[in-house]
Amino acid sequence: MARILVVRPSGSPFAVRMSKVLLEMVDLGHSVDIITPNVPPFRPNVPLEMGWDLAEQVRIITAPCARDREARRTTRRILGTQLQPSGPFAQAIDERVGSGHYQVIWAKDSLVLPAVMAAAERSPSRPRVVCDIYENAPQQMVDRYIRFASWRSALLTRVQGLIPRLQAAERRCFPQCDHLFTVVEEMADHLVETYGLDPQRVSPVHNVERLADFDAIAPYRSSDKRPLVTYVGGIAGHRGLDTLIAAVPLLVKQLGSRFRVAIVGVRDDHRPMLQQELDEHNAQDVIELIPWCTHREAMGWIKGSAIGIVPHRATGHVATTLPNKLFQYMSASVPVVCSDVGPLGRIPRETGGGLAVQPDTPESLADAIATLLASPDRARKMGEAGRLAVEQTYCWAVQRSAYVDYLKGLDQCELA
Repeated sequence: MARILVVRPSGSPFAVRMSKVLLEMVDLGHSVDIITPNVPPFRPNVPLEMGWDLAEQVRIITAPCARDREARRTTRRILGTQLQPSGPFAQAIDERVGSGHYQVIWAKDSLVLPAVMAAAERSPSRPRVVCDIYENAPQQMVDRYIRFASWRSALLTRVQGLIPRLQAAERRCFPQCDHLFTVVEEMADHLVETYGLDPQRVSPVHNVERLADFDAIAPYRSSDKRPLVTYVGGIAGHRGLDTLIAAVPLLVKQLGSRFRVAIVGVRDDHRPMLQQELDEHNAQDVIELIPWCTHREAMGWIKGSAIGIVPHRATGHVATTLPNKLFQYMSASVPVVCSDVGPLGRIPRETGGGLAVQPDTPESLADAIATLLASPDRARKMGEAGRLAVEQTYCWAVQRSAYVDYLKGLDQCELA
């Protein structure tokens, strides 16, 4: 069996998708180390959320970094190091990858690839490099630092040439990877077409649930029996929360107060901005802002919903990725109303699990929600169609096969 070093440049090493991938590695007998920056809040394990205790089956290697997130981000932007690991984390990657102890280096997303590739070339074991691509990093950077950022951020990003530099790094590194995994077919096609990659070396694996674990989660219950419309997930510019908030007063005009809306996952730093938008649209009595919560609690809200909303904006990033929440709503037999952007619109249409509407258009979103609230039988049939598609295609038992096939092939690696 192979020794695998997973390089995760940010976030918990046991986040939802990576936990599933790590579990496949461990179950097939591979030895797994994870190197990650010790960025607060660092969660060494999430057994209560995910249902398994991977911390006892893998080894976590942490590198210290700046404690203050804003100070760390500002320093990286000023120094132009946004495209590479910095400080102790970069040194730790170089030492670990270059040690010759690993047959496979498993990198999360492309930002960390140049550092991994440089160290792998010096390693006596010449390890295979795999890139697990959760996001279209150049397009994500456009959204984060230009489209939905301050003019200062946009100017600095352009002056430093961050996006062309990242694209050049991907063009150099992706062909050197042994394999790439993406979260959706559109991203796989983008990589093949943009970088001239062999399609056989790029595998889409959707952001789907382990159904037995998901089904065991209790749904959110409330004494308020009005249909619950929810958005569950992160708060960022590309996610279209402004469209949802603007749609609610239009819904009230059509339906009165026969429904309620919850935005679930609001961090303290986002609350003032959202509250201001609620006030501007006179929606503060209709929309409830639910604080950031655990994964299991968020799934409870999804399972307690009558309709799930995914109102993402029309950007290059959204067109080549897919949020977990789409399949989570479908797994819960909840019909979805999604923006008609790339796979986010394609999959509800193909499966019959929801309605795809014009993005950035409150009127279209309000009309679709009103249609489903006024037609419970139609909404129920859409929910059932979504669940059937999950059971047949969009569940981990099916999607995991691409990971398993690749990991089984690693049996032929020679141990150092």
